[in-house]
Amino acid sequence: MRNTLSTTAMLLVSISANAEDDPEKNKGTGVGRNSIYFPELIAINTTTIAPYSSLFGYDQSNSVNASVIGHGRQERVFTRPTLDVRVWGPFTLGGTLMAGYSYARHAFDGTTLISEAAHFGFVPRVGAIFPLGARFAIFPRVGVGYMFSNTSNNGLTNRPQSANTDTLLFQADASLLMGITDHIYASVGPNVALATSSQSGSEASTLRFGGTLSLGISLGN
Repeated sequence: MRNTLSTTAMLLVSISANAEDDPEKNKGTGVGRNSIYFPELIAINTTTIAPYSSLFGYDQSNSVNASVIGHGRQERVFTRPTLDVRVWGPFTLGGTLMAGYSYARHAFDGTTLISEAAHFGFVPRVGAIFPLGARFAIFPRVGVGYMFSNTSNNGLTNRPQSANTDTLLFQADASLLMGITDHIYASVGPNVALATSSQSGSEASTLRFGGTLSLGISLGN
């Protein structure tokens, strides 16, 4: 079981707009025109094609393998900020930035394997917000992006010392936004992700379905 420690930071933004929507209708879910959304300050995402799901965090895990008299330790640091801005009517523009680094050390049968990995990616997207009363809204989004990752190994001669992977990402989700206060809300909904990766001339595709539960804030309502 991995334990994830996530810390969140919120940026205060003020914007002025001539709202065409009913303020009472928009209250709580932040669905006013030109609103700014930080939808996944704290999130649990079961899709996991993009390696990490929190705005910022660190985790570590230990393993023991008695069959080969070995043990290992892995540490990760990551960031995955996400932002959506309502630009016209119900429509939004946004994206997710992904970056992370991991270090793993495994010792077994007198051999020590050290593995390091780093990744960086960006997935721009479009969406639309449809209010459902005073405190709820439906928020579908779709995005296409790219991720680059590098993995290096030390200790086993039968593995490549370094490998680069290029990944094309397609992501789509539809969340139900539930207003907790005027600017804090929870969201829950299904998502689908398709990843096509290329490494050393070979390609592989992965399709996964999952769900997301998160807390976010909205500004400029």
